[in-house]
Amino acid sequence: MVVKNGRLIGFYEFLNRMSKSTLTVKAFTCILTTYAVLFCGYVSAQNVKLSELDQQLTLLESKRTQSPPFVAESLKEVSPLIKDMSVEQKYRFRLLQAHSYAMSDNLEAGIKLLVGEVSKPFVLDLAKYRTRMMSLLANIYAADNNYVEAIQTLQHLFPLLSDANDIISEVHGYTLAVELFGELGMPNEALIYANIIYKQFDQIKSPRYQCFTALDYAASIEGVYGEVVEKWSEIDALYQDAFEFCTLANEGLMIAEIALGQARMLIKRKQYVEAWELTQHGLALSSSIPYRPNIAKAHLLLAKIALYQQQPQSQLEHLDKALALSLTIENSRLLSEVYQSLAKLHEALGHTDKALAYLKGYQTHHTKILGETQRQIIALEVSTLGNLAKVRQIDELNKELNAVKAELTAAEYDHQRLMLMMSCLVTLILFTTCMVLLKRSNGADRQVFKGLKS
Repeated sequence: MVVKNGRLIGFYEFLNRMSKSTLTVKAFTCILTTYAVLFCGYVSAQNVKLSELDQQLTLLESKRTQSPPFVAESLKEVSPLIKDMSVEQKYRFRLLQAHSYAMSDNLEAGIKLLVGEVSKPFVLDLAKYRTRMMSLLANIYAADNNYVEAIQTLQHLFPLLSDANDIISEVHGYTLAVELFGELGMPNEALIYANIIYKQFDQIKSPRYQCFTALDYAASIEGVYGEVVEKWSEIDALYQDAFEFCTLANEGLMIAEIALGQARMLIKRKQYVEAWELTQHGLALSSSIPYRPNIAKAHLLLAKIALYQQQPQSQLEHLDKALALSLTIENSRLLSEVYQSLAKLHEALGHTDKALAYLKGYQTHHTKILGETQRQIIALEVSTLGNLAKVRQIDELNKELNAVKAELTAAEYDHQRLMLMMSCLVTLILFTTCMVLLKRSNGADRQVFKGLKS
């Protein structure tokens, strides 16, 4: 990936051509929703024959983050074919089912399905589906605020990645580690895993997975260096690169994440109007999918901008929306952030009772995520996971070293052959020279002999 320093924010440039009115944002949302319904490549699964199933599964895999409702409905229609599916088709179907549960906030169903699947023996040639299921399981655990189980699942996953030899599993596993440590407020650890997968970027051929990797790398660099002014241009360029890959992959959900990332960078520059507009467009994209965690994050960011612009009523409006969404999905991470912001706002407004109530809510959910016991467990698990990552890196270095040794051995063999050929050539030249000199010497002797006779 090429870092293009000093480049303007492409996503914002595109959206800035549109009207800045609220009506346009609603119209934009409507257009995106209509697009998702009409142009997602819908093929009625009722009419899908078994011979067409691979094509249908590939379609659903490409649409799972673009149009979750379409995927959910299609899976219901495809499910009667499961008895006649091949082993690989069943693996793919189960992955789609679990992902669909997660996207519809039915996390418990997704966890139950995947735990059952990964506990079964896997066909050796299809081991990559085991690693993909484990990475998805860890992802759902994290979404369910169960960070210990998420990290433990990654511990089981990482040693399997080498044998699976599946770049998609590696993208899923390491990008999840990036996002997980980002959620836990551990940006340096997140960057370690972002660097591991980013070094393999050239091996990733799918624009979809290039999109995921580029976005997580940009977010990781922001997490570690976001307050370093000298790094801002680089972070902007990384988000721009991610935007290009995600646009190519038509990943609206990821583009919404990029919009929020770029908006955060604009806030750092105190460009609040531009940040507001960009966040609104990120909100519109997330709403068109729809994906409630991202919608809540967008409202939180709008509330933050309203705070800087000294607009308490607007701040309260967006915090209330973020709270309502966070309660429906029972996301303790989001709830702790919303409650903390509401407590501070009501304290500033002189609403002491409300401030105390929200502060209690913050403490409850913050403790639920990172209570002292869980902190200790996470610290232990992170240490183990870090060792596994180091072992993985050592394995990769050993592979590279063996490859270099093989190249050196081949080069040494070629050198030896060359030296042998050179020796033979020199010997041949010497022999030829000797023969020529000998012939000349014999010719001279004959001339002398003839002269004596005459």
